[in-house]
Amino acid sequence: MDAQEFLDRADRSVTVRSRLNSTNLYSAMFSHQQDLTVFALFHDNDHSTTVVLSDSDDAKIGRLVVWNDNQTPQIYNIDKNKIMGTENPKDIRDVNDKTPDLVGNRKISAFTWQELENVFGSDPALLAFMRGKKSTHHPREENKLLEWICRLLSMVPGSTLSLVWLGR
Repeated sequence: MDAQEFLDRADRSVTVRSRLNSTNLYSAMFSHQQDLTVFALFHDNDHSTTVVLSDSDDAKIGRLVVWNDNQTPQIYNIDKNKIMGTENPKDIRDVNDKTPDLVGNRKISAFTWQELENVFGSDPALLAFMRGKKSTHHPREENKLLEWICRLLSMVPGSTLSLVWLGR
């Protein structure tokens, strides 16, 4: 696993390249204004899923745009509280009960963000990379609506972003 990061005031970008068996994984994100808008890309050997997340005019609803390879984008309104109570990507639903396709044609890697945390979470190199600000993925109650983007991107199958998400 190899991670690169760029910080500039309230903006942050991260790329993570890794390999699981014969699958090359690539996860990248660009966060604008401390997660006000986040662009993320997940790629395996041959296919990609692109995600854009942002707030809406309703503080409890977030916007999610997903497109797989060059297909038509899917647009969803997401209840932030429900995302924070979800552990499984199959349980993600928008306010109209539609399920976003967060995989497309990518080969699903057989790991969860919890398993990544268990294996790599205490790695000295990761702790140094995060400068002591690694997310616990269990935010305080007052930060839950702010952390919905981290939770959703961590649940995308094949995502390695959960390891490098900055905690509040």
